[in-house]
Order: sequence, then C-alpha cells, then structure tokens
Amino acid sequence: MTLALTQHARDSFTGGVPSVTVGVLNPGFCLLARGRDYSSLIDNEPVYMGAYGLLKPQDMALKDFLQSPDDNPFREMTYAVLKVGTAETRLNPSLDYGV
Repeated sequence: MTLALTQHARDSFTGGVPSVTVGVLNPGFCLLARGRDYSSLIDNEPVYMGAYGLLKPQDMALKDFLQSPDDNPFREMTYAVLKVGTAETRLNPSLDYGV
C-alpha cells in the first residue's frame, strides 16, 4: 500500500497522471484493515481502546470487553491503528540526505 503524507509526495508518485491514485493520511487516527472485514467494521461501529491497543464494538460494555474477550467480533480480525500527525516544514533541497 502506498500512502502519501504530503501534497508533494502525492504529486511525485503520480507524476501528474490523473489515472494514478495514492492514499493520503489525514491527521488523526487511521484504521487499516482488509477489505473483506469492511462490513463487520461498519456493522459493529469500532471504538479504539488505546489503553489495550484493541478495537471493541461501540455497544459492547467495558466489563464485557475485559471479561469476555472471545465475544469481541474484532478478536480474529487483522488491523492496524495509526495515529497520524502533520506539521508544516520547509526542507532545504540542497541538503544531502545520504540517499
């Protein structure tokens, strides 16, 4: 999966060709999951439990989440939660980055 974190990165990747697309991460939390899990994610309205690094359905009580982890529909799902932040910067193009 190719993701661009800046407009410049997107433009460099696509080369200005409108039929080439690239994902862009916006500031905040991003959930990466397999396409086949999309309907389960939508149906169960995930809530990210940062203290545990896990998702739980919005309507699942915290007590049930902690005491009955086998009842969590996200238990066997492969996913990643990314926290993304951005900041504006100016890089000097004459710097040698050792590339």
